[in-house]
Amino acid sequence: MTLGGIVLIIILLVGSLALLRKSYSRPSVILTSNCDAPCWNGITPGQTGSWDVHESLYEIEGISEVGGEYSRDEKLERYTWYFNRPIEDSGGSVWFDGERVMAIEILSINSLDLEDLFEKLGDPETYAKVLRKGEQREYLDVLLLYPSKGCLAEVLLDTKPGSNTVQIKPGTGVFRVAYFEPEKFYELMNTKVFFDVPVNINTLRLEPWAGYGEIAFERE
Repeated sequence: MTLGGIVLIIILLVGSLALLRKSYSRPSVILTSNCDAPCWNGITPGQTGSWDVHESLYEIEGISEVGGEYSRDEKLERYTWYFNRPIEDSGGSVWFDGERVMAIEILSINSLDLEDLFEKLGDPETYAKVLRKGEQREYLDVLLLYPSKGCLAEVLLDTKPGSNTVQIKPGTGVFRVAYFEPEKFYELMNTKVFFDVPVNINTLRLEPWAGYGEIAFERE
């Protein structure tokens, strides 16, 4: 067999595997939810109780095991789970305030992009940004906010040395989506529902969403 023939076979195999993976995978659970935000698959912040949540989660495709996290005084703080294949999303959490749902968090980790998200939720009303430094990279943490709908989407954009802007595009991957009671928007801004890593809320600036394009930031 010639080298060209071997290359052709490899290309066909790679293409077949890509098509098989696409046919086997499912759209993000953000897109397939059967109700409008802030509800997600029948679970609504401020309304649904903890026992109803537990039962509802096991009815959702891809969830086979749900764990619970409790405070020191043994009060339920949240349910957590991982999604099984063919679901592309990573996992999720339901946070509680007493016996009622406080917020729902889905770790999509690039299982959907902004174009698909905006088709589902519409354009965000406002956004916030925080420059962060990991062990091996610097990135801009951007929260796309829907205060009136009770949801947010988080994207992580790698920065470049010498540049004070990043690009946000239709194909930008979504790291996570959270749902919450619209009335508790400002109350939740200082919780892990909004930022897993603590931020100075007093210096956080909300900016109107102006569409895709450049987002500028400042380094200290």
